Formats: sequence, structure tokens, C-alpha cells
Amino acid sequence: MNLLGKFGMVFLITINIVFVIFGIALMAAGIAVQAKGGEYLQSYLPLLDNIEIGNTRMGFLLRAVAGMVIATGIFSIVVSLMGIVGACKRLVVLLIIYGVIIIVLLVLEITVLGVSFQIKQEFQGNLRQKMLQLIQNYEGDFGSILTTAWNFLFLTFQCCGVNQQIQVNDFISTLWWQTPTRGPRVVPTFCCKGATPDSATTAFVQPCTLAVNPATSYVDRGCYDILNQLLDQYTSAFIAICILIVIVQIIAAATSFILVSQIRKEDKEMSDKN
Repeated sequence: MNLLGKFGMVFLITINIVFVIFGIALMAAGIAVQAKGGEYLQSYLPLLDNIEIGNTRMGFLLRAVAGMVIATGIFSIVVSLMGIVGACKRLVVLLIIYGVIIIVLLVLEITVLGVSFQIKQEFQGNLRQKMLQLIQNYEGDFGSILTTAWNFLFLTFQCCGVNQQIQVNDFISTLWWQTPTRGPRVVPTFCCKGATPDSATTAFVQPCTLAVNPATSYVDRGCYDILNQLLDQYTSAFIAICILIVIVQIIAAATSFILVSQIRKEDKEMSDKN
């Protein structure tokens, strides 16, 4: 095998070892994204599932990103091991299968990248409006599944309302604002700092609910900003990872076919000698 073939073999083995490590890291990152939802994920998930842009729901999008990252990690490990074995054992068939899989993955990843860019732009352009529509049905400490989802969203992400409540009061347009049970409160109990599901539902009128004060409640943290940052953080990371993978996979696919050519050439020369 000439210098090009030897370099290709070393490169293919090295890059696939890196991809095995990368795959493990992706699996850990996907699990971390799922864990980011916190212990109240199932409680506020109905709200995210009601935020729909086009044909995509935000709850599904966040779950899909985490799932795709984990799946990508597992698949990267399997395909990389195939490349390592094929290069070390000089198995032409395995290297060809490896190269073909990489090419198919490239087509899929480029498609996913295009869709991801589009969905990200649609969500960021319409997320605030959708959230403002949904909060109109907010009923306070108790109520519908959607009301419970809002409350646990406030608890999990330490935010309050859609916008920053120190700038604008989103709750004026809600059902809660119109009910006599609200009393003198101007901030929901679930927006209070240090609130828990028990404390928020057993003591209705607390000092933190009587004034828009960032020292006692999360009125300076709008849930739109938090969700938008979360969406931008994970979709941007996912897109960046996909672009990096595409670049490296192009090189890996080309190297695998070069190596196949070199192995076949060497086998032919040995056959001719014999």
C-alpha cells in the first residue's frame, strides 16, 4: 500500500475513534436536554404542546431534538466502529457499506438542516404571539390542565407571564384577573421566589403576590425570553453539530473509497505476482 493508502487508513481509524467519543458525548448531551425539563416536565408539557407553529408543536420539537441527538450519538458509534473494523481488517465490503451509509446520512442530514432552519425561524417569529393567546385562559392557582401547565412552567424556569411583568402586565387579559378569588393579588403565587407546588396552593395571599417586585417574585423574567433562549440554544447547537458532522463525513466517505481503491490495487498486484 502506498503512502496515500496508509495515510487514508490511519486517518479513517483516527476520525472514527473521534466519532465514537463524539457519539458518546452526543448521547450524554441528549439525556441532558431531556433532564433540562426538570421534575415538573409532564405538568407543563401540555402548554408546550399547545404552542403550535405551522404543523409543529413546541413540545414535540424539544422532545424531537433531544431524541435525535441521542439517536445520532448511537448511530455514530455503530457506523464508526464499522469504519474502524473495515480499515483495520482491510475489509473492502465493509468499507464500501460504510461509505454508502455515510453518503445516505449526508443527504438526510442536509435535509434535516434545511427543515431545522425553517422551523427555528417560524417559532422565533411567532412564539410570543402564541403564548399571549394561550395565557388569556389562565385561571390562577387552580383550573384547567393548561392553567396547571402555566403554573409549573413558572416554577420550573423561574419566570412569570409571557413578557417581563415589570414592563407590562400580561395577567390583565386573563380569566384569573376577572375572578373575585384573585383578591388583591397582582402576581400569581407560582411566580413567587421560593414557591413550591404545596406553598403556592395552600397560602393564596402572600406578600410576594401583592406587588410587582423583582426582589420577591420573578416578574423581571418573562417566560417568552426563557423559552426563546432555550429553543435558540438547543436548535443552534443541533444545527452546528450537524454542519460539523456533514463536513467530517464528506472527508470520511471520500477516504473510505480511496482506501478501497488502494486495497483492491494492492490485492491485484499480489495476485498478478502469484
